[in-house]
Amino acid sequence: MKKNTYTSKTELRVRWSECDMQGIAFNAIYMVWSEIAVQEHFRSLNLNIYELGKENIFDSVIVHSNIDYKLPARLDEILNIYTKVKKLGTSSFIMEFEIMNQQKQLLTYIENTYVSYDRIKEKSKEIPEDIRKILS
Repeated sequence: MKKNTYTSKTELRVRWSECDMQGIAFNAIYMVWSEIAVQEHFRSLNLNIYELGKENIFDSVIVHSNIDYKLPARLDEILNIYTKVKKLGTSSFIMEFEIMNQQKQLLTYIENTYVSYDRIKEKSKEIPEDIRKILS
């Protein structure tokens, strides 16, 4: 992703609890960071994903994730997570994340595929049209 194409940016600092004894971020924490970025991305679009999910209007689940680790994130480093919706389907969407350090080095590239989910019926459903317009 070119830095000028992202639609939101989330800043965070690598914490001690997220690192191994070498001070390098543990690989599973990148999924947590991508979910933080999703929450902030939707917030930047004025979408309250918690209320929408609770009311069964719009909720999503991850069905696929691809993570490319390029360089390690280190203890106390400030990171920027650049986020955008890469592809929008009828009932699914792909979000793209680039995690970069303050030197603007790409540390990690993530693509997560989400499916719109009906909590009551426990199955996929179409993304509501008004949400689709906001995400596109």
